[in-house]
Amino acid sequence: MRFIPAALLVLLLAPNADATPILYANFCPGNVSCPTGILEASLSFTENTGTADVNDYFLDVLFRSTAAAPAFVDEFSWTISGVSTPGGYETAPILQSASGGSGWQVFYDNISASAASCTSSTNASNEVCVQSGPGNPANIGAPLAGQNLLFRLIVNLSATTAPLTGTTPVNLRAQFLDSQGDNAGILSPSSNTVNSVTVIPEPTTLLLLGVGLLGVGRRYRRGRLQ
Repeated sequence: MRFIPAALLVLLLAPNADATPILYANFCPGNVSCPTGILEASLSFTENTGTADVNDYFLDVLFRSTAAAPAFVDEFSWTISGVSTPGGYETAPILQSASGGSGWQVFYDNISASAASCTSSTNASNEVCVQSGPGNPANIGAPLAGQNLLFRLIVNLSATTAPLTGTTPVNLRAQFLDSQGDNAGILSPSSNTVNSVTVIPEPTTLLLLGVGLLGVGRRYRRGRLQ
């Protein structure tokens, strides 16, 4: 009987949130509305195979920046072509984790420079927005300059919505603030964009793979010596 090394078994059973994305779209630094210092502002959708619904996804929103970037990101939103709010979603999207800031909440609303932006669900522009501490002027978001910020959400689209593909048009908007909490720019692409990317495995995945291959090599050498 042949045995699968434990590390490889763990790798095979690892959570699929780190699997290859179905859809990746990056809007910085290529878009003219992207503030200086933003190296990446991207959406990455991965199928959630932990449910029976083929239209359930993990969404990673990533901001990578240099020290020249705005001091904070206070809110961001996305749209998916052909998906209305709220009807295009089976349930309201859930923020699973955020690598910076606090008090994040999710609404169906668009992003603008007004104080009322992304503070309640208005269903405007078919956008889903995420804001830090809505209604709290002292909460100006997550520190961004020189940082990498990752937000992970659970997104369940309705059964009547077409499943996402690598060519589904999507859009990302974001509100940036300076150190005083004043407007430092809004990422606002004029059209939906989809870009391709070579996906690099997570460090944990690489470590598990290396340990697993090491185990295979040792078993092979032991067999040769016997």
